[in-house]
Amino acid sequence: MRTRQHSRDTVPELPRLPVETTHVRTLDGGFDLASGERVEVLRGRRELSRCARDLESLALRCGAPATSRTVWVMASLEAAPDQASWAVVVRDSREAVCAAVVLLDLRAGAIDLVTLAGTAVGQRGALLVHDLDHAELLGRAVGNVLLARGRHPYVDLGMLPAADPKVHAFALGMPGARVQAEAPIPVIDFAGHTSVDEFLTHNMQRQMRKASNRIATDGLTMSVAFTRDAHDILELLPTLADYHRGRDHAHGRASHLDDIPGRLLWESRIRGLADAGILEMATLSLDGRLAAYTFGVLDEPLYRLLEGRFVSEWSRYSPGRILEATVVQRAMDDPKLTHLDWMSAVADEKLLATNAADPVVAIRVAGD
Repeated sequence: MRTRQHSRDTVPELPRLPVETTHVRTLDGGFDLASGERVEVLRGRRELSRCARDLESLALRCGAPATSRTVWVMASLEAAPDQASWAVVVRDSREAVCAAVVLLDLRAGAIDLVTLAGTAVGQRGALLVHDLDHAELLGRAVGNVLLARGRHPYVDLGMLPAADPKVHAFALGMPGARVQAEAPIPVIDFAGHTSVDEFLTHNMQRQMRKASNRIATDGLTMSVAFTRDAHDILELLPTLADYHRGRDHAHGRASHLDDIPGRLLWESRIRGLADAGILEMATLSLDGRLAAYTFGVLDEPLYRLLEGRFVSEWSRYSPGRILEATVVQRAMDDPKLTHLDWMSAVADEKLLATNAADPVVAIRVAGD
């Protein structure tokens, strides 16, 4: 058995609750581990919540996006049946989690499906791992768990960074896994630019001018506000949920807030991010009435735009576009930020602006 040298990025020892081992299983089977390391399978929200602090520390060290951070993932687990959630973790000699992948068992029609927790609506995913050895080990461990089942599920793990070699190492460890390209996630790269106008197409510039002229002609007073205060954000949540659903329906599509579980999941995620102090809400009002909002996460050096909606009755004034342009300009003016991340693979023509794209992939395994 070889001994792996731990880097300075090793997760620091954190205080933790005693672990009841009822739903924790230690995997054996020839894993090449450093001295004192072990591989475990955690099953259910209780066991996952017991190592939530370790998972969050690891996510921060790995630069995981907001949709792979603990508050977002735990909200996803709360919305699922308890035994649907599970994780494979590697603990070091100090009992800290030094590598992990958090998963959900879902049922899609007649198909048993395994996904990364928190990615059900096409958001960014992440493997919480630093090095190639641990990445391949995680893949092998997940593969072992799945092969032990009587019926092998379909595995769909995305949206993962295409350029990250750890993603490919994880796939190498999983029997039958394929790495497949997905539609890239648009971003705005601020390098060499000082104004949001530099990113806008002629059509978008014309739309923005018309909207501003209409606001002025109709004698409306426009105001934009930003807040990270959890109380202010949570106070508006019921109203924002209604506007969110309204815009989905206006586009002729069902909303994931139409049923109670979907709405509770959305509210739980927003509440968790707000309580953690990492969520920023921007609002645009016309004559004191809310016309548009966005939710973003300041994740230096990125500004991650989670969502944005406008109120249908104000559509004549394109309040959503005006607010997005204000948010982008504010991010550009922050010297600590270099990019705006649109967070999901939205078609370019539906975005305010984009000048780059972040390639992403999914790891897939065909089921029975």
